[in-house]
Amino acid sequence: MILRPTPVSTEQLKFDKEENLLVAEDSSLPRPSRVYDDACDEGYTVVSHHTGREVVYASDTSWSDGGDLLYWDYRPVNRADWECPTLRVFND
Repeated sequence: MILRPTPVSTEQLKFDKEENLLVAEDSSLPRPSRVYDDACDEGYTVVSHHTGREVVYASDTSWSDGGDLLYWDYRPVNRADWECPTLRVFND
C-alpha cells in the first residue's frame, strides 16, 4: 500500500521548465518518510498550492561527483502521475 509520506507544498519548490524538474535544497525541506507500508523507500507527497492535488514521490537515484553527493532524484510512484516533473533535491 502507498502511504502519504512527508507533505511538501509546491510553494517550497522551484520549477525548471526546460529540464521538467521541481527543485529544492535539502536544508529547506523536512525529512522524507516511508512511501510504502511494506518497504523502506522514502519520499515526499508534493501538494500543489494551486489545486491541492497530491502526488507521491519516491527516491529513485542519487548523483555524486568525486565522492561528494550532489543531489537525489525522486519520481512519482503512480503510473497516472508519471508525466509530472522529477523532484530534484540538492545536497547543500
